[in-house]
Amino acid sequence: MEVLYERLQVADPVTAEKLHSNDSQRIMRALEVTDLTEEPYSKFLAATPRPAEFEPVFIGLHMDRSKLYERIERRVDLMLKQGLLGEVKNLQALGYDSDLNALQSVGYHEAIEFIAKELTYSEMVTLIKQKTRNYAKRQMTWFRKDKRINWIAIDDETELTELAEEIINLGSSEN
Repeated sequence: MEVLYERLQVADPVTAEKLHSNDSQRIMRALEVTDLTEEPYSKFLAATPRPAEFEPVFIGLHMDRSKLYERIERRVDLMLKQGLLGEVKNLQALGYDSDLNALQSVGYHEAIEFIAKELTYSEMVTLIKQKTRNYAKRQMTWFRKDKRINWIAIDDETELTELAEEIINLGSSEN
């Protein structure tokens, strides 16, 4: 990490001054932007944002909680059937450490614990389903606070073309 921080100090001393030398995520992001744009990251941070030339429409899809939980359970079963464990083993074989943020996410974390024999298969499946349900509940709690969201109720029988039309109509009635 020290080498990347030193590189940032040369490429963009303004940003480097604001970051701790151990802040790996922000250092890598600043270098990424600097490399891709050939402009210092600090230039983009200092720029005054222009207001959007449109009014956004916020849409949320709402499903009965018991139906949502059923879908979550089916989705977890499908992820496992389609090779979640193989994917995790492959990532480990490629040298990705289990401490990596992405591998701490729901599903990966439990799969890693199963592979390490810290969980049984049944415990792993139960935990993935439980943690995914908990995550969905936290998301709904968070999004319900946003009064800009136009909620549309859906279920397993919802036709996608009808849903698309409803969204389009909602968007055009906002303008």
